[in-house]
Amino acid sequence: MLSLLTLIILSSAAQQGPIISEFMAWNSSMLSDEDGDKSDWIEIYNPLSTNIDIGGSYLTDDSADLTQWQFPSPTIVNAQSYIIVYASDKDRAVSGQPLHTNFKLSASGEYLAIVKQDGVTIDHEYTPQYPLQY
Repeated sequence: MLSLLTLIILSSAAQQGPIISEFMAWNSSMLSDEDGDKSDWIEIYNPLSTNIDIGGSYLTDDSADLTQWQFPSPTIVNAQSYIIVYASDKDRAVSGQPLHTNFKLSASGEYLAIVKQDGVTIDHEYTPQYPLQY
């Protein structure tokens, strides 16, 4: 059952574009990447009723560097679906392959955002930081 807060976030995001709908900053037992590592991960959700290409957009864990890691072109997120990006520090950005940022997430909390192709406009962010993860 969706909470009121979730509905508000999804309703607001529907006007804007992709959102960071889920993430794991301390992955010890969940999802494994293609190397068999338990990397941190970020889920990007498309709340729109049409597919979107987020190629050229950015993910960052540093509010002073909004262009920290760039999605390859094309990166299609189907309508009302999601993709997973590993926050593994492996820096892999090849279309059609598993995606890996050039940073890891901190379990103690930090800034996290998806930024439009212009490198300035925030699509969705956790600011000043997401809460402690355990």
